[in-house]
Amino acid sequence: MLTSTLLHVPTLKALCERAGMRPSRASGQNFLINEHTLAQVVAAVDPQCGETILEVGAGFGVLTLALASSLSLRGSPRPKQSRPMAACGRTPDNARDCFAPLRSARNDTQQGRIIAIERDPRIVPILREHAAVSPQITVIEANVLEVLDRGPQELLSPGAHASPYKMVANLPYSITSDFLRALFDAAADGTLPPPERVVLLLQYEVVERLIGRTQQDRSLLTMLAHLHCGSVHRVARVPATHFWPAPKVQSAVIALSEWRTPDQIAALVGGVGRAKLISIMQQGYASKRKQLQNTIAVPHDDAWHRAGIAPTARPAELTLQQWIALAYAIVNE
Repeated sequence: MLTSTLLHVPTLKALCERAGMRPSRASGQNFLINEHTLAQVVAAVDPQCGETILEVGAGFGVLTLALASSLSLRGSPRPKQSRPMAACGRTPDNARDCFAPLRSARNDTQQGRIIAIERDPRIVPILREHAAVSPQITVIEANVLEVLDRGPQELLSPGAHASPYKMVANLPYSITSDFLRALFDAAADGTLPPPERVVLLLQYEVVERLIGRTQQDRSLLTMLAHLHCGSVHRVARVPATHFWPAPKVQSAVIALSEWRTPDQIAALVGGVGRAKLISIMQQGYASKRKQLQNTIAVPHDDAWHRAGIAPTARPAELTLQQWIALAYAIVNE
């Protein structure tokens, strides 16, 4: 089976040689080689018939093919309240087309569809060859950060009803924060419909920051994750030996689900506004070790009292609800 073969280091070495490349640490090209971790990622995505799955950083296609195999084993599509999905034309040089299934009103494939995005032009031809075994897979050559940055006119057609979709990514660690910020922004301002679930394979420390169980782990990324998602949880730890080449850090799989719509985010932050809330949190986390009274401009000292927060507190001591309370007290001075 091709999926199993792509987990073997000799196969990956041969494919890299064929592509005229060596895996780049700077680009985060660490290929998954462990069957158990692959199964954990697929289980976390939980592919269902009739869904679109957007995969970012597809590489040579080991996860792509595993997802397609999982879809093909499913039974009839489960009922959905949204319109069915449309087929996505195979136009690999047009990045915006990877979002066509999210905004279309038809579906020519009952089992579902996988949109695999890969930015490395040396890898894409081989990925397309592997993807040809399944009509459910469409390969897009694109930089996902550029795709997410294109704006509403590039992602959604006016008045379209979005179909259900999920997202999965094995991201280069260097772009994790930029990717998440772009994804949060796109979902919050309506340029991209909120996904049902996003499953990410990330550096372990980043996963811990996204969850933010302890004050030591909390960061601006923690607050953004919980502002936009009702559920943020770690699925599994992944040792470095589960990749080739092995990275210098440990990894983990994280699932972000219960994504809030723009209206739900507006209701959560009240009269503050999302942009203002994020701006205030950025001020606080710009100097994580400093007291908030030294980093956040508060018009009157009684704002601290009204928010129920000590001015000597440090950013990591505040929960999301406390940040919202502080922002509300500042805005309503």
